[in-house]
Amino acid sequence: MVKYILYISTLLILSGCVKPYLEHTQEHQLTINNDNKSFNIPITNQKKHKFNYAVSDGFTLSEKTFHLEYIELRSGYDWAGLADGYYQDLLRKRIKGLKKVSHEVVDLADIFLFTKDGKYFYLVTLYGGSSNTFIIDYTGDIVTKIVGKDKYIAKSEQFDTRFEESMIDNDIIAHYFKSNDGSEQDGVLP
Repeated sequence: MVKYILYISTLLILSGCVKPYLEHTQEHQLTINNDNKSFNIPITNQKKHKFNYAVSDGFTLSEKTFHLEYIELRSGYDWAGLADGYYQDLLRKRIKGLKKVSHEVVDLADIFLFTKDGKYFYLVTLYGGSSNTFIIDYTGDIVTKIVGKDKYIAKSEQFDTRFEESMIDNDIIAHYFKSNDGSEQDGVLP
């Protein structure tokens, strides 16, 4: 029993020392912490905060070169399935004929390359405890920083339609979230 308590205590202390994968504490930048290195992503537009019964903090951010959705679930709530699978389903519903080209995992990031009609974009999903971040990277700039090698998309091959959907907004129809006891709350605040 003592061994178990020491193990849990050590984990709690160490987890407090780990930087979150995505930090959004500064007004005009986001920070991604990746494999002992950090990089900033400048932002010019305002975050659009989203509200939902299962979400403690959520927002979307649409910039010229990327679209981001951040979702942190409340204590007592989980995803009703795989978060990145739900996001890919939402993409496919809104962008007909979309095809996945590749998938790679780097640190805590899943990176998917998608194409439609010879145009490309990346979907990056970042995991951080109770939070998930989904980034559509139209230029490859964010993916290049995460991976540490050139993953840029040529300007002539960049996807020109901008995606501005939100999973939080679509939850009322899709039921992405559930309480830990398995029941759906359907928009009722706890």
